[in-house]
Amino acid sequence: MSVVKMQKVRIIGLIEDKEDLISQLQESQLIHIKDFKEGALDDYFGDISSDDEERHISEEITHIESAISFMERFDENKPLIENFFPPRIEIEEKEFKEIVHNFNYKKIIKYVNDIREKILKIDEKITSLHGDISILTPFKNLSWFPCEAKETKNTKSFFLKGQKEKYILLNDKFSEIDTTHLEVISEDSDFIYLLLVYCKENDERIRSILKEQGFESINLPLCDKLPSKAIDYYEKQMASLLEEKEKLFEKSRQILKNKDKLMIIHDWFLFGLQREEAKEHLRESERTFVLQGWVREDRIHAMKEILKEKFPATYLENIVPDDDEIPPIAVKNPPVIRPFQSVTNLFGLPHYGEVDPSGLVAPFFFVFFGLCIADVGYGITLIALSFWAMRKIIVGKEAKQFFYLFMLGGFSAILWGIVTGGWFGIDAAKLPPFLKNAILFNPLEDLMTFFVLSLCFGVIQILFGIGVEMYEQLREKNFAIAFADQLSYIIIIPGIILWVLSKQNPSLRHLNQLGFLIIASGVTIMLVSSLFKGKNPIWELIIGILAFFWKAKDFLGNVLSYSRLMALGLAGSVIAFVVNTFAVMALKIPYLGILVALLFIVIGHIANIVINTLGAFIHTMRLQFVEFFPYFFQGGGEAFQPLCRESKYIISKN
Repeated sequence: MSVVKMQKVRIIGLIEDKEDLISQLQESQLIHIKDFKEGALDDYFGDISSDDEERHISEEITHIESAISFMERFDENKPLIENFFPPRIEIEEKEFKEIVHNFNYKKIIKYVNDIREKILKIDEKITSLHGDISILTPFKNLSWFPCEAKETKNTKSFFLKGQKEKYILLNDKFSEIDTTHLEVISEDSDFIYLLLVYCKENDERIRSILKEQGFESINLPLCDKLPSKAIDYYEKQMASLLEEKEKLFEKSRQILKNKDKLMIIHDWFLFGLQREEAKEHLRESERTFVLQGWVREDRIHAMKEILKEKFPATYLENIVPDDDEIPPIAVKNPPVIRPFQSVTNLFGLPHYGEVDPSGLVAPFFFVFFGLCIADVGYGITLIALSFWAMRKIIVGKEAKQFFYLFMLGGFSAILWGIVTGGWFGIDAAKLPPFLKNAILFNPLEDLMTFFVLSLCFGVIQILFGIGVEMYEQLREKNFAIAFADQLSYIIIIPGIILWVLSKQNPSLRHLNQLGFLIIASGVTIMLVSSLFKGKNPIWELIIGILAFFWKAKDFLGNVLSYSRLMALGLAGSVIAFVVNTFAVMALKIPYLGILVALLFIVIGHIANIVINTLGAFIHTMRLQFVEFFPYFFQGGGEAFQPLCRESKYIISKN
């Protein structure tokens, strides 16, 4: 449960070893490479430019991603789970190298691009045919060829389209013009389609009227055929194109077997791109190069051994970081704590030298998460689903920690379900005697007990957070601040609680004086310690007293926030009970009663599990971030990110 110590190093090697050394560093995942300060080592080394190689690799990655995306459109057997978790491939290093060296990915990409281009051309033709058919459809009943309506020496002819409601006005205006013929061809709900024949001498006037009424001329395709025949011809063309398109689809489905190999090649190029990006941080001379970065202190020896064995001409030295340099952060936790580390990572990493809160969060998160669900059946379901997900869904190590987290949450839900009588929402009165004997309180009946328990957990966690801050101050040798601002608070708050309880409960009246003595001792520590906090003891004392009341207000608000534990636990219990009640009522339905009841139980409890689990995770996490962390944890550290193989599709079994 600690932040790993870091050592800044510098590596100097020969130019001929540069590529192999960078590859080895990527494989070993030991060094977090950092830039040199501007002007550093300018007398000996210059910058490296690898833009051309980076550009080439980026282009290859783009082509591969495009091919994979196209192929995925035809994956009819794609599991539903891949919509939530992108597909990953577990692969041995030996198999990875074999595919990289033997698979002709360019041939597949060319094949995919050819199919895609043909499909695009077919789609363009089909779109064009659809357009022609839509133009011809209103004229499909014409019994003569449209090309017969052509311009003569003295006349002009047009097919027109316009709004139905404007036809009467258009016809009235044309009736005022001699030698003008207007014929209705067809009409639909909105538009009317016409044939107009008129003398050329009236051309300007006719066009003005058409523009005024919003009518437009239509040029019919294949005017040398009857429109009905032209439509049949186009539909046959479309059928032929669709048949050709389906054949291309089938070819696309056949090359799906190459998708996994393309994904592997994609990540191979991605690893190369990462190496090229790492080279940008290097400096080089005519015969040598230099890089610098951070290495975990517990891995320095491993790096020395690798360099000694494979690059004997390479020199490694420890260097002193600049005064304003802050090392990157890596944390080291035992396996049982690592799932909870994924929660703290969502908030941020600690500063270098700051306490890693993962181990401090673990017991509280475990208890609170289970309390929000508090049902044995739901806990077992959550464990089973988490176990199934770990076996069936291929994800990285960090993502897998969330599955472990929910599994642990399931165990907590089982424990709380036993002591609260939560068994899939079954009425506690109907449970067997041996299960009843394990119940400490029933959330549906002992609401006040649940409320007080939630607040007690809040008091404990917040006081614990203040204690962690006191430890931090003591570690920094700020003794006066630790005693005045933290220790006094830890003493006074329990004293106040004890004193209030003794006043409210006659059976605890004998603790009245004890509570008062605890408060008095805490106040004494605060007052005395405040005198040593700064150069002006009186001012520090006044500030300390005012700060205490301000913090007391925050403390009360934060503690009340823990009532959400009761609210979530109670809501889940009520919904589960209601689901069961509806299921029992459904049994009375003739013939279908059992089926309807089963649907109520399955759908209702699944929905309740999902909602409860999300609520438990989000609100328990919020209590850590908003109520617990502000007392001692700032976060904001830079993550230790060693040069490594950051993949998109593959996960190495090695």
